[in-house]
Amino acid sequence: MPETTKPFPERKPASSDAFFFPPRSILGAVGETQDRIEFYLEHISAFYLRVIPTVELPRPLRENDLLQKVHMLGNFGKSHGGTQRTNEDGACIFDMRGNGTSGYLDSVSQAFRNGELWGVNVTVLRQGQRDNRNMIYQNVIEQVYMASLPLYLEFIQKVSGVSLPVTVEAGMVGVKGWELIVATDYGPAKSAGTMYDNVKFRRLLKSDDAETQRKFLLQFFETIFDQVGVDRPRLNDFP
Repeated sequence: MPETTKPFPERKPASSDAFFFPPRSILGAVGETQDRIEFYLEHISAFYLRVIPTVELPRPLRENDLLQKVHMLGNFGKSHGGTQRTNEDGACIFDMRGNGTSGYLDSVSQAFRNGELWGVNVTVLRQGQRDNRNMIYQNVIEQVYMASLPLYLEFIQKVSGVSLPVTVEAGMVGVKGWELIVATDYGPAKSAGTMYDNVKFRRLLKSDDAETQRKFLLQFFETIFDQVGVDRPRLNDFP
């Protein structure tokens, strides 16, 4: 009988689809015993990106190999650089909140030893909570995805050694009832309406060429606007 391919044993989300770790999990730390700061990502409203192999690797990846290259992923935020650390799942690069003394993170890119990649950002949505409003700054969120997806697809092949096809999932959690704020080329930022529910968009990518990535991102962005009940306008000179 022909051998059947087993489904890839992907990491299961924790409190919501955005988070791969339980609340208060330590994703990294800096300093020694007396001045050690441990870093966490709050389980609050967030947007995320996952790139998942379809076939298991022959063996787990080495943490130090991932640590040396994890900077290639970026921190899944708008700032450049970040702090690189190993953790129980592999290696990550993260952006600290403020000066870092709070122990909270704004965003993180995680490279798992099984080849998976997972990015989470809580700061863009957190910054939209002001003036008694909950606002999604869609332009900024799209910019993060447009910058991150090419980096993730390159990393999973060149560093993790994963072959295409891969499963890519993107989404937002904790945004039901939030306003979707858009800034077009022809006017000031305004509300497109309120979100009916969270967003989860998942596709199998057989290629990493520019057109495949463009199609995935556009369909995902349109799915976000579907939750408001309107068509997506042209944003960020895309597509």
